[in-house]
Amino acid sequence: RVWDGINVLSLAVPQLPFGSYSHLNTRLMETFGFPFVKSLLQSADLIHGAEAYPAGFVAGKWALKTNKPFTFNVIGSDLGLFLSRNYDHLSLDWLNNLRGVVCNSQALQSDLISLMGPLNNVTTIYRGVDTQAFSPTGEKSGPQEELPPVRFLFLGGFHTFDEKQPTYNLKGGNSLLQAWQLVDQLDVSASLVVGGPGDYQTQFIQWKNTLRHPKQVFYAGAIKPSKVPCYIRSSDVVIIPSLSEGLPNLAKEAQACGKPVLGTNVGGIPEVVVDGVTGKLVPSEHPQALSQGIQWFCDHQNKLLQMGQIARKRMMDLFSWRQYQAAMLNFFNRILVVGSDGK
Repeated sequence: RVWDGINVLSLAVPQLPFGSYSHLNTRLMETFGFPFVKSLLQSADLIHGAEAYPAGFVAGKWALKTNKPFTFNVIGSDLGLFLSRNYDHLSLDWLNNLRGVVCNSQALQSDLISLMGPLNNVTTIYRGVDTQAFSPTGEKSGPQEELPPVRFLFLGGFHTFDEKQPTYNLKGGNSLLQAWQLVDQLDVSASLVVGGPGDYQTQFIQWKNTLRHPKQVFYAGAIKPSKVPCYIRSSDVVIIPSLSEGLPNLAKEAQACGKPVLGTNVGGIPEVVVDGVTGKLVPSEHPQALSQGIQWFCDHQNKLLQMGQIARKRMMDLFSWRQYQAAMLNFFNRILVVGSDGK
């Protein structure tokens, strides 16, 4: 198919049903996917993996088979969860043709070097945000559209409610539920919409029914990407309570829409949210601190507009899609023209 003028080939390779990110399934993709793309790879100048693992590993193995240079992105959980979990099982040759790495934040770049040691041409390029699609003006939708401030929005979803699973509370959703229970006791005039991936409606409604003010909390479930800016515009503050992050797109999208962010000080979040200027930062996995952050916005409603305006300008100046495009093209050009040895 053709997407935005680019030829796209999708591969469907059989996988074993015990973990989509297991190393065995990655090897199945590398082995059985290669014959379908061999001719394309042989005619390419560079092979790029859109994430560190599994795509980066697959790109490295395919680069060896075709004697092509390769690069990969580091975007977040691909490094913190999947690459680090499988790193000891990887063959030593997958990095032989590596020419460069693009990290989505300085925090990720530091984590990558801590795991893998020094690598050639490792750089940070912030993934840009579409400041036209995500802007203060435009359609609004969602249950908060007609509600008064302060309206909080969380779109991290719940990967699981099982505390034994490694993804439990990864996006901080469970910390948020605990924090909101504290806020609920204060009789503040605030509302919360919870959306995002995962099958959690039953558990969420059970939790909601324990609140003193359940009518101020709303379930949205999975939201279509085209509707995300509409939900953001209907809110006043976007909450990102993650325990681990690369550089969440939602933090940039919210600020591009002129909304401050209440986030945790993990990963690249402090690189995009300026504490006290475009939002507030609190410790991760700390419901008490998160509830205090929610209360702060309720007590300082007069700062919402100014913080949002500064956030919008900062996204336009430093995190636009056009800047990301230019930086990535420059990175690839440097790799292809100059080469990894700098000659």
